[in-house]
Amino acid sequence: MRWIWLVAGVVLLIGEMATTSMFALPFAIGAFGAAVVAFIGFGIPVQIVVCAALSGASYAGLRPLARRMNAQGSATGVGSRRLIHEAGVVLAEIPAGDVGMVRVDAEEWRAESYDGQAIEKGARIRVLDTKGTRVVVAPFEAPVPDPQLPE
Repeated sequence: MRWIWLVAGVVLLIGEMATTSMFALPFAIGAFGAAVVAFIGFGIPVQIVVCAALSGASYAGLRPLARRMNAQGSATGVGSRRLIHEAGVVLAEIPAGDVGMVRVDAEEWRAESYDGQAIEKGARIRVLDTKGTRVVVAPFEAPVPDPQLPE
């Protein structure tokens, strides 16, 4: 039975790594605990009690952490969307109605002005949106347009 507990723990651990939901992890901990007890030589009833107790305790201990992690979600966005609201600097002038280059963090991006106005080289900017591989920027001191208000 000890090998069954060990295999069950490994399978549950792999399942947890695949889903990252923190649901299988407590049961994997319980299965590993039962495997340890089985290797020591205790009988099946003790193994089952240890598995249930460790699984329950682990579940109770990890569930609040899992809820907190799920509630936070992704605060920064994914891909180029993570750049929204970040500050940067213009590397190559952004001509009126055309595209220039900006550096945001350590990355260089093609950029266009949100209002079509030119932004000179060296100006500090703020990223307002992304359009594919381009970022839409405004001069740092310019007021940020409210997306809720019609233009």
